[in-house]
Amino acid sequence: MDGSNDEGDWVGTPTNVSLVLRTGDQAPGFATGTTYASNAGPTPPTPGGSIAYSANLSSLPSETVEGLWYGQPGSSSLVLATGTQAPGFATGDTFGNFETMGMNSSGQLIFYATIAGPGTPDIGTDSFWSGTQTNLALVVATGNQAPGMPSGALFDRLGAGTTPPALINASGQTVFSGYVTGGGVTLANYQGIWIGKPGNVALAERTGNAAPGTSLNFASFDNPTLNSTGEIAFKGTLTGTTNIYGIWSGSPGSVQLVVRNGQQAPGAGSGATFSSFDGPSLNATGQTAFNAFLTGPNITSSNSQALYRATPGNLSLVLQSGEQAPGTSAGTLFSSWGAPEFNALGNMLIQADVSSDGGRTGNYGLWFANASTGSLSLIAMDGSPFQVAPGDIRTLSTLQLSVLGAGDEIGNGRQLNDSNQFTFLANFTDGSNGVFTASLVPEPSTWVTLSLGIAALCVVRLRPRRNS
Repeated sequence: MDGSNDEGDWVGTPTNVSLVLRTGDQAPGFATGTTYASNAGPTPPTPGGSIAYSANLSSLPSETVEGLWYGQPGSSSLVLATGTQAPGFATGDTFGNFETMGMNSSGQLIFYATIAGPGTPDIGTDSFWSGTQTNLALVVATGNQAPGMPSGALFDRLGAGTTPPALINASGQTVFSGYVTGGGVTLANYQGIWIGKPGNVALAERTGNAAPGTSLNFASFDNPTLNSTGEIAFKGTLTGTTNIYGIWSGSPGSVQLVVRNGQQAPGAGSGATFSSFDGPSLNATGQTAFNAFLTGPNITSSNSQALYRATPGNLSLVLQSGEQAPGTSAGTLFSSWGAPEFNALGNMLIQADVSSDGGRTGNYGLWFANASTGSLSLIAMDGSPFQVAPGDIRTLSTLQLSVLGAGDEIGNGRQLNDSNQFTFLANFTDGSNGVFTASLVPEPSTWVTLSLGIAALCVVRLRPRRNS
């Protein structure tokens, strides 16, 4: 094994794991000797076990350097490759770079692609595509008329920020943000959020429109998210000079304000107000979860981050930096955390760093937030004992969540399913490691008994550990 064949992806259950691909292996659909050079990782599997993945290739002409495959592990087939004709475009307009962004439970893909050729502008065309392996359809491309906008208003750029994500839900709806030019639009109303299926995409929200719950208009949007019922959620910026950030959620065309900066932060102490937010997560029942940053007379750098669960008009504090971390010794305080894993029940898995009063940092743990009881309970923490098997107790070094199941309602890799199951990679202080699937089993007042070995599909990515 060397640097040409030392990366791989696997999918399976705890007792039946299959190799998806390994660098250096023959790439299906190409001439003998064309191998996988690197890969972006597979999508979460469908309930039937199908996956999709993209990979860079070796031993090919420069115009064909990447492919997209779909199928069962070990028997996938090529869907498309760079340099191939883009359906519906002028002859010679071919796919360039692309990125697989997800697959729903029905096996419908969503991916981003660049298109270049004689029928496209000099800078090429950006596009989103969705559909099945044998029936891919264009969702949107730059240069297209923007639905819901004046005639002549054409898509100029897809996505908000530096990356152009789109999401697909279980019914095949796609949501994305974009910018338009022409048709009399101005900088005040040239960004929008669209949702729909190929051939039937509709404008959901637009800058310049009145922002519900405020007296101001929308000035910009971050990339939106959606759920299986077609509800959307997004972070937006308002016109004006003060309290211009907020989060909205709801059905397209009738979103409601969830939270706005400047308002009181419930549960965070007297005088604490919201300062800014990270983008929201949205579950299947319309609840949002978001990280917020606080300000106020009693807010310092040690307690200025907070995590909330919410619906419009109802905010609930889950945890705040600087508070005691449950299940740890006195004086061990929450320091920071990333985006939570959030299921349809409103329950969360939270990976957080803690620091003690003595200034010790770098301790890392996993907590479960129970929506029905409001409790927050420790599952595992670096340095804690862990039962690998009856009589086999080892000490955790690090713990990392992995992708579990067939994806969430928008095809993203989920790390906590609606049965409160999750999969994780555990490294131990003796140098051993393993992948475990676990279930949070209800017990009186705790909900954190860990049961290992649940049979559930998961995706695991393994790369060699290199010394720095």
